[in-house]
Amino acid sequence: MQLIRADSSQGKALAIALTQTSTAIERLLKTGMSTSSDHTVAQFGESFSHISSLGVTRLGSNLRLLTQEIQRYVKQDDAFSARRLSFFLNRSWLMCQGLQEAMQQQNEALWQSLNLTPSTDTLDDLEVITLGVSKKLIANVFAAFEFRLRVLDQQHALAGKTLIFSLVFSLASKGKEATVHPEAFLDFSQPQNYYPRFLLSHSIRFSHAKISHETEHRARLTLTPDSTVTALHPIAHQDGLSTLARENPETVRAQLKNYCPSPFDLEIDLQSEILLEAWEMGDTRHDPAFEDRYVIDIRSAGTDYIALVSSYTEGEALLLALTALKKSASRPPLFALMHYELGQRVLQPLSVLEENGPRHLMLGQDKTDYKTLLKKLR
Repeated sequence: MQLIRADSSQGKALAIALTQTSTAIERLLKTGMSTSSDHTVAQFGESFSHISSLGVTRLGSNLRLLTQEIQRYVKQDDAFSARRLSFFLNRSWLMCQGLQEAMQQQNEALWQSLNLTPSTDTLDDLEVITLGVSKKLIANVFAAFEFRLRVLDQQHALAGKTLIFSLVFSLASKGKEATVHPEAFLDFSQPQNYYPRFLLSHSIRFSHAKISHETEHRARLTLTPDSTVTALHPIAHQDGLSTLARENPETVRAQLKNYCPSPFDLEIDLQSEILLEAWEMGDTRHDPAFEDRYVIDIRSAGTDYIALVSSYTEGEALLLALTALKKSASRPPLFALMHYELGQRVLQPLSVLEENGPRHLMLGQDKTDYKTLLKKLR
């Protein structure tokens, strides 16, 4: 995203959010983690949602991970890691300070180095299809969905590139816990008068949307009040899904060659999308290094991968789907995210490409009871 002017309405709102987040981190460090509570978790969850909504997604993703680690401490979860907590507290505070300084001094270079979004365009029309969806859940705080899209027009400048669209929903209202499954929020109308559920079943036309070019090969789509979202054709009628999902080896090699990590980077920052068209699965086992996830060995075309699945609620649907696929005589192509960690190729499975379109593995199949949902949100 472009550097925000400190005297603009967006800049003033962001400055307040950055100050509040920095103060919350400093207060936590001064008083100690023993003072943390569900209120602390909700406070950082709100900071994540607010800062992400202002377009500062890199800091937002750090706050999401920080919130998750604080919640683990509060719940006395065995998966809590003091090392992870320290890392994300430090990283989030530094980014808050750096972003404030960049706005105050109108330092474009500093701003871009912290956001990794060199340019933003507004597009009149863009027709896309969803290939996979990831889900991140922090119980009673928020649910985040990240849609991995592909442009249908192969002559478009964004054709073949990774295109990301995210939605975040609060899971608590007026201090009450909302126990409704997070997928229910995909059935709720958004400010642009569309239902997110249509992104799963139809090709979509985005009009007057903003495109932030995070890297040469990855862009993020965001909506403004003037944007429109229109459902077009059912995905079941879409040909060539595997062609759209298949990665370009030259793109992957260029991504690896040009990657220059900074002290702010994580392993998942060097992430790509991959399609495994013929693949085999091993047994599911607990990760000996992290109690909060399972590990599944996957092999395709002579290459070994490991798939990571959360042992918490957010991973239930994925674990169930992969267990069923292991028992299946034949498996559709697997669309996943991949990054490199400790010399291994690590996968986050998103979908399998079936005849009727992608089946999104991380999304649960619970039915929405709207009467109950509306009562909980009042």
